[in-house]
Parts: sequence; structure tokens; C-alpha cells
Amino acid sequence: MPTYSQPSNRTRSHQAGLAAFILALVAICAGVGIGLRPNNAVAEDAEIRAYGAYLASECVTCHTPPDIGRDNAVENTAIPQIYGLPSEAFKTAMVEYRSGTRSNSAMISAAQALDDQQIEALAAYFSTHQH
Repeated sequence: MPTYSQPSNRTRSHQAGLAAFILALVAICAGVGIGLRPNNAVAEDAEIRAYGAYLASECVTCHTPPDIGRDNAVENTAIPQIYGLPSEAFKTAMVEYRSGTRSNSAMISAAQALDDQQIEALAAYFSTHQH
């Protein structure tokens, strides 16, 4: 009988982000398909959060979801929890890392790889995503 290893936190996080993205798209398409016209702002918010879920797979390598713990992540209690972080606080932090105002080489590198739209999407996802 073959043995199967448990998926890594990164794999689970990527799968969860992809599932959230697909569910959001299905919900939007289903609403349109049955003649309902979702509020444009609501549909846009869902789309932004879904994009954030997709992008979040890299973030959760270190910033693990609360229900997974830090067993397989970098063992450093200085890594803050970002799930449930208010959107504005997340955006401010990322812009400050990107500009070099805040100093952390890993975060500066990550933030500099993101544009404003990606930061907005991640902020929307983490601020509303309670794992």
C-alpha cells in the first residue's frame, strides 16, 4: 500500500487561494448567468479579493494562517500575523517596505515585486480573510 505525505503549508495555502479565486469567479458568473446583475462594487470587491487570494500563496510561506500554526514555517515569532489586518494598515506597511522606509530585506524584496494593484488585492484579501 503506497504511503502519502501530507501537503506542505505552502501547497495548502496555494490550493486554498486558488479555490477562493475559482469560487469568486463562479459566484460572479452564476449571478450574471441567471439574470441577476450584481452590484458592480460588490462584484469588483469579490474580484479584487480573489486576485489577492491568488497572490497570497507567497505571503503565507512565512505569514502562516492562524489555524495552521508555525510548525513548518520560519520559526520566528517576529513575523506578524496578517490575516485580519486592516486593509489600510497592510497597504501602508507594503508601500513603506517598497520604498525602503521600513527595513526588512525579505519584505523589501517582496514589496518591490508588487505593483499598487497587487498590494490593493492582497490588502483586500487579508483584511477580510479570517482563516
